[in-house]
Amino acid sequence: MARSIIQEVIRKARSQKNYKFTIASIAGVDMKAVDSLIDIGDEKVLNAVQLMTGSGGDVPLIPTYPTRFIQKIIDICLWDQRSYMLWGPPGCGKTITSRESVRTLQNDINTIGLVTVNEFNKGNAKMFMRDATGGFGIVTNRNTNRRAYIPYTLITDYFKVNRGLLIIDEAHRLRTNVYNAVRDLVDATKLSLIMLGTDEFTENLDKQFLGRLKDKYEIPMLTIPDVKKFIGFYGIEIDDSESRSIIKKIKSYRNLATLKFSMDLIAENANEGDFSWKSVDGQTIIDAIDRHINKFPIVKSVDDQRAA
Repeated sequence: MARSIIQEVIRKARSQKNYKFTIASIAGVDMKAVDSLIDIGDEKVLNAVQLMTGSGGDVPLIPTYPTRFIQKIIDICLWDQRSYMLWGPPGCGKTITSRESVRTLQNDINTIGLVTVNEFNKGNAKMFMRDATGGFGIVTNRNTNRRAYIPYTLITDYFKVNRGLLIIDEAHRLRTNVYNAVRDLVDATKLSLIMLGTDEFTENLDKQFLGRLKDKYEIPMLTIPDVKKFIGFYGIEIDDSESRSIIKKIKSYRNLATLKFSMDLIAENANEGDFSWKSVDGQTIIDAIDRHINKFPIVKSVDDQRAA
C-alpha cells in the first residue's frame, strides 16, 4: 500500500471514536502504546488500522467464552495429569484454541502435542503415533536401533519421566483400535489427554474408553455477548436483538468463522475509498451471512454420509 494511502487510512482510523481501544484489542497491544506503534509502522497495529477503515487487514477469531474454557482445560492438564473429553459444534473454537496453545509453547515443544484425526490415521494406529511424534516435535534418530524408530516407543520413552499433554482434534472420527492405542499410551506415561470432537463424540466413542475419561464437558454455544464482542472488533456496535438474529442465522454452522467470512465479504464488496465499518449495521451483516451460506453450503463429511 502506497505511503499516501497508508497515511489516509491512519487519519480515518484516528477519527473514529475509541480508536485506541479498538486497535489495541485487534492487535493485542497496550492501548497507551497505540499511537507510538502506528508511528513506527508496527505490522500488527497497521493491520488493525486497515481493518477499521475497511482497507484490508484481518481480525483473529477472538477468545470468546468457549475458547477461554478450552484454554483453561489445557492449562489444567499441563500441571495435573488428567484426561478430558470436550465436544461441541463445528467452529466453536476447538481447533483454533488448541493450535494457538501449541504455538505459544514452541519454546518447550515437547510438552504439548497436537494430532488432527484424518482419513489416513483414524484407523491406523502406527500412522497416528507417527503423527503424534511429529506433533510433539520428537526427532527420530535413525542411527539408533530399529526399535527406536517406532513412534509409540519414542513417545513412551520420553513421557515416562516427563509430564506432557496430547491433544487429539476431530477425535470423534477415531476407530476403536486407535482408541486402544491411545489408552495404552496414556497408561504407560505421564501424559495428560484432551480429546476434542463434535456432537457425534458420545455416539462414536468406545464405551469402555468413555468410562476411563475423568472429565467430560460439552462446549457451550455462542452467546449474545460473544457475537457483540466479535463485531465490536470491527468498530461496530450492535444491540442484543441484532446479535440474537445473527446467532439464529449461523445456527446451522454455529461458528464464528462463518461470521468472519461474512465480514470479509462486506469489505470485499465495498468501495475502498468510501467504506467505513461504522456504516455497517446488523442487517448488513445478516445479508452477508446469507451470501456466504449460499456460496458455501454445508457439505457432510464422508463419515456423516455413511452414518446417514
